[in-house]
Amino acid sequence: MIMTQSKIYKKAGIIIIAVILSGFTGNLFGQQSNTLYYMREVPQSHFLNPATQPDCGFYLGLPGISPFYINADNSSLSLKNVLWYDNELDSVITFLHPKANLDDFLKNFGKTNYITEEADLNLVSFGFRVSEMFFSVDVTLRESMKFSYPGDLVKFIFEGNNSGEVLDFSGLGIDANNYTAVSLGVSKKFSEELSVGVKGKLLFGLANLSTSNTDIHVNTGIDQWTLQSKFNVNASLPGITIPTNSDGNLDFENMKFDDNLPVHDYTKMFTKNFGLGIDMGVHYKPLDKLTVSASLLDLGYIRWKSYTYNMTQDASFDFQGATVDFNNDSSDIGQMLLDSMKNAFTLTNSNDPYTTLLNGKLYLGVNYHVLDQISFGLLSRSEMIKGKIRQQFTLSSNFYPFRGFAATISYSIMNKTYDNLGFGISTRLGPFSLYFISDNIPLTYDRIKSSPVIIPNNARTFNFRLGLNLVFACNPQKKIMKDKPLIY
Repeated sequence: MIMTQSKIYKKAGIIIIAVILSGFTGNLFGQQSNTLYYMREVPQSHFLNPATQPDCGFYLGLPGISPFYINADNSSLSLKNVLWYDNELDSVITFLHPKANLDDFLKNFGKTNYITEEADLNLVSFGFRVSEMFFSVDVTLRESMKFSYPGDLVKFIFEGNNSGEVLDFSGLGIDANNYTAVSLGVSKKFSEELSVGVKGKLLFGLANLSTSNTDIHVNTGIDQWTLQSKFNVNASLPGITIPTNSDGNLDFENMKFDDNLPVHDYTKMFTKNFGLGIDMGVHYKPLDKLTVSASLLDLGYIRWKSYTYNMTQDASFDFQGATVDFNNDSSDIGQMLLDSMKNAFTLTNSNDPYTTLLNGKLYLGVNYHVLDQISFGLLSRSEMIKGKIRQQFTLSSNFYPFRGFAATISYSIMNKTYDNLGFGISTRLGPFSLYFISDNIPLTYDRIKSSPVIIPNNARTFNFRLGLNLVFACNPQKKIMKDKPLIY
């Protein structure tokens, strides 16, 4: 069986393109901002290190605004790799255009590629100081999705295969979560040199979809293909009913959706899908102007018990080709292949409870104050995703020219890119504290001819965080005078 660039190839390509493009469209969200780590003037900086104590004695974040954070994170592609303006044609073309170089497009993909999204929306956020201790309370709606896909899959779709080639699709997987976190944090300043913090979390799962043990290989040949597929999928999907057929296998063709769940179903989600989490952090000053810090975040789990599906596949399929009528649409070969595979690759299912782990993160930081108003920070961020570590490094310059104002400029190495410039600003006007932070201010832009719209053509990651807090007891001089003895 010989694969050519036929209509089935193009139709499959459109599906993959849609998935890839979603990695840099506005509906994807991502990680906590690294630039936030050294912005102590932002009360929610304790999100990245529970040992960090805000400068003010009390803060109250406005619901839904403080903080509000979104991010798009794609490990392989930027817009310029997918579409661009062609001067000769005087039009915008994509990488599938005959004039485009498909090999250049495929070079962007590694063995395993990622699209990561995460959104945090705080409903409750406040904190207060009691002597040398600082307490914080947060209620956060969190949604995350980490999708991985193998480079072999993309190359197969657009190039086909060579006879005898073994294609490895084992990098295909997804880890999607939607849950509510109720957090209580406390930090204590033991001395001028040492501060320690811890934050406990109650987690209430809303929905989940996660894969594990994915092992998919295709052995290709002229006369026969052998496809081996083995994976597990766990899901907790409220509002979605997947029936079983007479053979006891899942029947996705008759899947039902219900957008209007009764109140008791939402109660069931909160009471049945329960988990725990913990964050820990420390600040230590070995020298007067030098601070080293570390934090370990998102150690925890959720136990899913409601609306659960445990889907498993372990099958092998030999495909020896199909008869094609060249007088008709040759894309029918795709349907022939799908029909042939339908009975061979069924999913067995159970409805048992299962457990998912949060993606743990380790932050290591060093901050040096050149002057009281200027410091430089270095930050390492390591995140564990499906047994693999994603590493980032951030260098920042932090400015505090006068009380009630702070600014940070950062540079990060992330997602195999080296042009990530970040910026953060925080200002206080009376009791109102407003901030804006982004790890990725695009440095290069492009404009389609005769159009006023400019696009960040080289960006793989986009994020920003903003917040508005009410803050009180922010005058350090009052505290100093209060602590001084009346008689010297």
